Amino acid sequence: YSSAAFDADDQLHVAYQSFSGNDLLYKNVTTGLREVVDTGYRVVGTTEDGLPKPELHFVGADTQIIMTSNGPAVVHQDSTSQELVLARRTTNGWESEILAGNAEPYAGAYGFFAAAAAFGDDIIAGSYVIFQAENDQWVELHRTSSGGVE
Repeated sequence: YSSAAFDADDQLHVAYQSFSGNDLLYKNVTTGLREVVDTGYRVVGTTEDGLPKPELHFVGADTQIIMTSNGPAVVHQDSTSQELVLARRTTNGWESEILAGNAEPYAGAYGFFAAAAAFGDDIIAGSYVIFQAENDQWVELHRTSSGGVE
């Protein structure tokens, strides 16, 4: 999965799932800068000893990169937890926010055909949602601040 967008200076930015399918990468094609957006590393609770319990998720499916007034942002699916994820580039690196999915009680699988658009200082992101148990599917939209580098 890959997606590309130009910024106001005509620099080409690309977001793509790595060949292993485990992580999401970003590249500014014009400058050659390459960064990891999401490694798929998650902490999913604690062990019996009280230590963090790690888990690797498959991330980066249905990727779309957009350019906001605060820099690049990428929406994608966490295929393991069936979530719609938004990652924003900040002064501290890439920061992710789960927009929908992996809810209790189960509310459907999110992140399919993820799409986004910048709207002023906001990001509108959406995805196709599948709820097999109810034999239902729909498109759901979310609005959030673009955040990022100021």
